[in-house]
Amino acid sequence: MSDLPIKATLKAGSDFSAPWLTVDAATPEELEQRLYTLANGSALAAVVEAANVLKAANNAAPLLPSGAEAQAPAAAPAAPAQPQGWGAPAAAAQPAQQAGVVLHPTDVCPVDNQRVQEKVITSKKNGKTYEMWVCPNQRTRGDGHYSEFKN
Repeated sequence: MSDLPIKATLKAGSDFSAPWLTVDAATPEELEQRLYTLANGSALAAVVEAANVLKAANNAAPLLPSGAEAQAPAAAPAAPAQPQGWGAPAAAAQPAQQAGVVLHPTDVCPVDNQRVQEKVITSKKNGKTYEMWVCPNQRTRGDGHYSEFKN
C-alpha cells in the first residue's frame, strides 16, 4: 500500500471479477500525468490480459490433480532488469499463449492489435457447432473487436 495522499481506482466493470488498477500520486498534477500515461500506453491492456490469464488459471485449478500445481512449470514472465518510470515509453507487451488456444497465423484485431484466436461454439437452439476467429478482448457482439466465422 502506498503512502501517497492521492489515490485513484480504475475498475473495468461493476462486479468483483472485473480487472482493476490503482494509481497513487503525491499531487493532482502527478495523478493527471500518470492517468494520461496509462490512457496512452499499453499498460491497461496488459492489466486486462493478466487478469484474463489469472481467471483462466483459477478456472482450471479444480481440474488439476491434487499437488499438480506444485509440479507445473512457472509461466511468469521475467521481470525487467531496469524498472520503467511513469514517463518512460512502455515496451510492447507480448501476451503469453495459453494452453489449448489456437492463434490465427496472421490476423490481428484492428482495435487493440491482439492476435485473433479460434473459438468453437455449439448453438443451444440447433446443436450445430460453429468455428470462429475472435479477438480475445471481445466482450459483446458488435463491440468493434475482430470476429469472423471460419469457412
